[in-house]
Amino acid sequence: MTLPQQKNRELVFEILYSYEFHESSADELCSFIMREHKISKKNVLECLTKATMIHKEKEKLDTLIREVSHSYDLKRIHSIERNILRLAFFELFIEKKNESRVVIAEALRLARKFTTPEAQGFILALMDASIKRTMTTT
Repeated sequence: MTLPQQKNRELVFEILYSYEFHESSADELCSFIMREHKISKKNVLECLTKATMIHKEKEKLDTLIREVSHSYDLKRIHSIERNILRLAFFELFIEKKNESRVVIAEALRLARKFTTPEAQGFILALMDASIKRTMTTT
């Protein structure tokens, strides 16, 4: 059974967030997620694949975030918000499978679930600035 996109994004975000602290082996992480979320190995592997792709593009994504985060150094952005932004920027600028409004809505949903109202506004502001920046350069 395929996971809903929202649940898929949550798991990708959780994996990215876990990378901030410790890069476990794929087997360890897979077993842990399967046990905690009670989902199939196939679904976990899909999420791990996307998280790995995002992690490989981390420097590029962080550069995109830095370009619109004038007031905050990337290190000052809390790791939860930083990883929500990495996921969203990956979907917007690299993967390009969803419309920007869908990606923004999903990023805000993740922010509502895992952060504070202030962080939600911050994430929205950075995403809005990055989309506007892209529109003016193309």
